[in-house]
Amino acid sequence: APRMAADRWRSLRSRPSRPLGERRRDWRDGALVGVAGLVLLLIADALVKDATSPKGDDLIYELMAQEPFETHSFPFAYRFLVPTLVHVLPFSNELSFSLVAWLSTAACGTVAFVLMRRFGIRPWLAAALALCLVMCPQLFVVSLRQGRNVDPETMLVMLAGGLAIADRRPLALGLIIAVGATVRESALFLIP
Repeated sequence: APRMAADRWRSLRSRPSRPLGERRRDWRDGALVGVAGLVLLLIADALVKDATSPKGDDLIYELMAQEPFETHSFPFAYRFLVPTLVHVLPFSNELSFSLVAWLSTAACGTVAFVLMRRFGIRPWLAAALALCLVMCPQLFVVSLRQGRNVDPETMLVMLAGGLAIADRRPLALGLIIAVGATVRESALFLIP
């Protein structure tokens, strides 16, 4: 029985055995997919009329970005990372929210590509699916609302957590969950 427990622990700690060159190529190709997704997103955003003023949750995030360390309503008070980042960036809130959302959406494409490659999905199919994710309505609407929502950042946290799980990196997963919980508490669903 002790040997079985040791073998089980060792198998949990072992990482998938893909050559380092393939992993680097996946990240390089994933970065290209992310850049392509960002270009597509910006073109689509330029062709569609944006929301003019924040309403609902978007308004709450806008108010949080103006004063991130004030008291805010539940559950938004726990979602302080993105509004605080917007607050410290040297641009207007509208531009800062947009930049963070656009970069997070592009990063979603990159991480989704790499995650699919970890499971042996062909590069062309992984790239196509990652680009579909970047252009999915949920992320595109955030772009139209000048990024005043945390859906792209939440999806990035979930994808990065999934990649850490697939690569069997518990420390990375713990850090992703800890940081992700400050974006949206749903990051806690990554806890196995």
